[in-house]
Amino acid sequence: MTRVGDGHADDERCRAIARWLDQAHPAWTVWWVPATRRYWALPARGMTVPLLERARPEDLENAIREAEVWHGIETRDGAPAPYRENTARPQPRKGAR
Repeated sequence: MTRVGDGHADDERCRAIARWLDQAHPAWTVWWVPATRRYWALPARGMTVPLLERARPEDLENAIREAEVWHGIETRDGAPAPYRENTARPQPRKGAR
């Protein structure tokens, strides 16, 4: 997100989007950080990973869905995420051990 006009108004809009994402994905805690200009998400129940961050809300929502499948995190209706054979798996960063 880039600042357009009043930065405070833009931050409020981004916070509102984060609240909507938080409600749409009850297995996650979602928030907006003005200092980083990023949306962040963390599983809400008993897990400390993955910690997700994205600049765009739609990218964060896609990352949440991917993480639900990859980590078996419960989805919106409380059911475990379905296993998908063709789901892209996260790749380790170059230089990571």
